[in-house]
Amino acid sequence: MDKIQEMVSAISEAAAVYADEHGIENNDVMNALAHVYVIYGFALKKNDVDQQVLKDALVGCVSKSCDHMMGVSADAE
Repeated sequence: MDKIQEMVSAISEAAAVYADEHGIENNDVMNALAHVYVIYGFALKKNDVDQQVLKDALVGCVSKSCDHMMGVSADAE
């Protein structure tokens, strides 16, 4: 497992535990993780990275993640 997937797993597990302990619904968890991504991106804004670059990166990330999960779902059926 590569380091990126390990980080994804760690963040996902922490979010699931927190949500379970605090009665947070899945939709709210997804919104919170999206906010974390955007806030983290702006916090690291360096080397004249503009808002459009951050937006494009977020859209690309979500698109790749959706494609991956649709593939996983199709394989499971």
